Amino acid sequence: MFKAKMTYKEKDFIKDNLPKNRRQQFSYLLKNEWRTLLSLLGLYLIALLPFVVSIFLRVFVDFSSETIKAVVTFSVTAASQLIMGLLLSGSLRIYRLMVFNEGFIFFSDFLYGIKQNFKHVMINTIIFDIGNVLIDFDW
Repeated sequence: MFKAKMTYKEKDFIKDNLPKNRRQQFSYLLKNEWRTLLSLLGLYLIALLPFVVSIFLRVFVDFSSETIKAVVTFSVTAASQLIMGLLLSGSLRIYRLMVFNEGFIFFSDFLYGIKQNFKHVMINTIIFDIGNVLIDFDW
């Protein structure tokens, strides 16, 4: 019944107003996509909670032996890194679309990014975890 009239300025759709370099693109992203950036940051903060728990376990909790302590903290850290890898693989597509100034739908593009980048990110995460095992157990 009552439709809002779409209003825009005449200069909104001029080619000269598009970002010309990376500095202008960065300011455009901060000005227009700040909600997306904050939502990705919130996802990362939630995923980092197990990592903070592993640091807490490593520093403040006394285990009966150092081997048990290393195994428990490594397992919590590895699970946290796998979750972070999953989030990173999804958010890489979101970041790519934002940088190239293309439109995106957050949830569907996030899932497509997981499908597209999962294998590469997980291989790197597993290699990083193997390196952590070698360092923690002094092999």
